[in-house]
Amino acid sequence: DRSGDSRSIEVVDNRTVVTPTEIMTNHYITGEGADTPISESSRERYDTLEAALESKPAMSEDDVKAALMSVQQTDSDRMHFTRWSSVYNLDSCSAVVWIVSPQNEEGEMDYDTPHRFSI
Repeated sequence: DRSGDSRSIEVVDNRTVVTPTEIMTNHYITGEGADTPISESSRERYDTLEAALESKPAMSEDDVKAALMSVQQTDSDRMHFTRWSSVYNLDSCSAVVWIVSPQNEEGEMDYDTPHRFSI
């Protein structure tokens, strides 16, 4: 929100759990999902994003895009890959979303084509 508060909304054991966080990859943020193992890839990607945010707390859209590009997950089996990435601008109440192109067999994100939305 405008104050900078951000949350993850997860379903754990058929319950909705809301947790403060600025970063999400592919594992539960809430401690309640602790019985679900965190993959090495997800943990590395989360840690990389966390370090980027710690080194530059106020990031531009290009900074965020570069950080997201550095942690995108690709996989040719079309099962385990980054499907979308997004960044929200609280000043302009807008979002930019990058998605993977369905035609890209390697599952690479199309960071050259931003999709912009007013929120």
